[in-house]
Amino acid sequence: MVESLRILFYGLGIAIVVGVPLAILMARFRPVDWALDLPVNAMYATPMVALVPLLVLWFGIYMEAKIIVVFLFCVFPIPINTYQACANATRTCSKWRARSAPTNGACGATCCFRSRCHTSPPA
Repeated sequence: MVESLRILFYGLGIAIVVGVPLAILMARFRPVDWALDLPVNAMYATPMVALVPLLVLWFGIYMEAKIIVVFLFCVFPIPINTYQACANATRTCSKWRARSAPTNGACGATCCFRSRCHTSPPA
């Protein structure tokens, strides 16, 4: 049971570390969104269960293969939901809040996290 939880936490942790910044980049920069929206949605639509035999063939039945399977199952829903939350927060965020942050001395990253990520509802 401890090994299963370790596999779950490693796979989910890596998926969060990869997925959330990817989604924020996609929501903030339009060229990144244009470049990555189709591949992310295409990989999300593919049945990951079909890839499990290939992963077992390539990586064996060791812990690394199991972490990769958990990662693949988790990595695509995370950026899609985070992107939608940040994009909706950008659309619905009041204009005065987005415009007042830079005049109060906030840098670009602070504006992004305070005006987009903090106002986005959980997915």
